Amino acid sequence: MVATQYNTITKGKNVASTSSFSPDIVYTVPFNHDAEITFLHISNGGSSNANVTIEFDHDDSSTDFFLLDAYQIGGHGSYDVISGGSVFYMHQRDSIKVFKSAGADIHIILSGREVYNPNRPQT
Repeated sequence: MVATQYNTITKGKNVASTSSFSPDIVYTVPFNHDAEITFLHISNGGSSNANVTIEFDHDDSSTDFFLLDAYQIGGHGSYDVISGGSVFYMHQRDSIKVFKSAGADIHIILSGREVYNPNRPQT
């Protein structure tokens, strides 16, 4: 069995964007890499309910897909979008984007692996 070499990644962001037209980019897979996201967590630092939308931008199709769409998190609450052994696979230039309801105090963190893939076509 051949061991696959990888880098671990962890990205976090205090979400600022409140617009679907200009969401915050949490993570973009580098060229010649694939990514395996094993943890994606959101939290609400405020005392009021807040909505958050998380999008997966699939570069191959230039399409955004909702991972969460206006998901409501209770005050001081949190939610694991990906955890417990689940894996979300991404390819070069794919990205995770996020925006929140106005006035909300939303935080997002993800972790996983980046695997070098020199055979990934440059499109």
